[in-house]
Amino acid sequence: MFIIIAGSGALVYHLARDLRRKHHQLQLIVKDAEQCQDLARRLEMPVICDDPTLPRVLQAAGASEADLVLAVTLNDADNLVICQLSKRHFGAPRTVALVANPNHVDLFRRLGIDAVVSVATILTTLVEQQATLEDMISLTPLVEGKIMVTELALPASAPAAGKTLSELGLPRNALIATITRDGDPIIPRGDIRLQGGDRVLLVTKVEEESLAIRHLLGEDAARHLPQ
Repeated sequence: MFIIIAGSGALVYHLARDLRRKHHQLQLIVKDAEQCQDLARRLEMPVICDDPTLPRVLQAAGASEADLVLAVTLNDADNLVICQLSKRHFGAPRTVALVANPNHVDLFRRLGIDAVVSVATILTTLVEQQATLEDMISLTPLVEGKIMVTELALPASAPAAGKTLSELGLPRNALIATITRDGDPIIPRGDIRLQGGDRVLLVTKVEEESLAIRHLLGEDAARHLPQ
């Protein structure tokens, strides 16, 4: 896939490093000149040093050819603009936005963002589930590229449809952080039964993401995952 990453600092570095290991084609956009130079040096690749909320910058980055645009700046409004421009103006088929304020998640989805990642929501859900200290600590390296957060739509034909969470048999280092059903969030419990049409937020260690997705969507879906 050709992926554009717009953001800053350590998160962009680790995303780019891990995605490149999976043989994706990347273009990075970083507004801060010093960070831009540092990333270009460490990753040994070109980085566009400019404002990713500007159409001309997204055009120069190749947004009209991108398969995926990741907006992971520290500003929610900027991430929204990047994703909307990429999708509406340049026709990007999939956009992902990071949000600092969990109240923005539903708004972003209503405005057409394909996947919205709220670290605060994930952590809050784990607290409400009385997560163990070990579970909480495992999320702290999120920006170091060791944790994958994946939003999945569950079709009615998926092997997980009709099963309770306790019946899924997910890998040890994988959990479902939230379930959205008919627009309403559900706090996951072991006796919650998944349904076709549910959207689930899957949190895994990088090395167990593919296995967890196989449990949820089946072997055929997993075979189409980028390697």
